[in-house]
Amino acid sequence: MKITATKEEKSLMLPGDEVTPNFKGRETHAITINSSTKEIFPWIKQMGCRRAGWYSYDKIDNGGKSSARVIIQEFQDVKIGDILPARPSDPPGVGFKVNGIKENEYLVLTTFSKFPSFRPVKQNEQPKMFWKSSWTFFLRKESLNRTRLIVRSSVDFHPWWISILSYLIAKPLHFIMQKRQLINIKNRIEKRYTAYNNGYK
Repeated sequence: MKITATKEEKSLMLPGDEVTPNFKGRETHAITINSSTKEIFPWIKQMGCRRAGWYSYDKIDNGGKSSARVIIQEFQDVKIGDILPARPSDPPGVGFKVNGIKENEYLVLTTFSKFPSFRPVKQNEQPKMFWKSSWTFFLRKESLNRTRLIVRSSVDFHPWWISILSYLIAKPLHFIMQKRQLINIKNRIEKRYTAYNNGYK
């Protein structure tokens, strides 16, 4: 199953693009889900480690706990400024910050961290080495029960040599996990069961 965005989708201006105006890396992926935006968005809102999971490789990003297969109401109240834990090792208050959200349309997650510790940059702090990212989940209605889920990740960093680590490690790892996530979201919503991967392919 492919997660290739069209040329037009890659050129779209999406919420969250303003976070990294001087981005040094940007990837846009997309998948078609046979469902409405209203049915898809709750699955996106509840994401996060120690929440519903990231629907990707749970051993890596959810402490080995299987990502949710149902909508969890307690994780549906998401607002700007909330922190969604990224990894099992993240302490309280560390993770992806909700930078933007519009019901049934988009969710924007951001990070601004010191490098190489990946600890959050404090207000008015200007670190010499940093990693800044935005991660946008955008729902584009095609018909009543057909939606394109477009996901864009953008990164900015300093100094320049971080690009070596980004292209050799971060970029390929992100693609692998992003593909898994999009396919698992689609299959959960469309209820496509298989005999492996905790019931979903």
